[in-house]
Amino acid sequence: MISAIKNEGRATETSINLLYNCSKIDKIVPFLLAGIGRGNAYVFDNRAEYKLLNSSNVNVLNLGAGIKSYIGKHIAVRTDYRYNVRSWEEKIRTWSGGSGGIYEHIGVADVSYSSHLFVFGLSYLF
Repeated sequence: MISAIKNEGRATETSINLLYNCSKIDKIVPFLLAGIGRGNAYVFDNRAEYKLLNSSNVNVLNLGAGIKSYIGKHIAVRTDYRYNVRSWEEKIRTWSGGSGGIYEHIGVADVSYSSHLFVFGLSYLF
């Protein structure tokens, strides 16, 4: 997946998924999928926008299931559900002050979030 980010650059995510086809029932094939990936951005504020990180350090886990329904010898309509988990480390900067002055504290926080994705499309099998 590659997405342009207004005034920031390009968000990229690469993942490898394994797909296991279950037993075919007529023209319908249920399947399970699992995969891992890496990226340099994440969705924020529940919008289709991305925040870039300084490096490719967003870890991605994909789990899902779906069905393919054959409409021809090599063509199938496909729908699947994917549960995605993204995690990364993010620098956190805080300040505290008192009679001795203002002090800056820099730390690292482990951040993660999950999302649900429904995918519809066509598959060409050769």
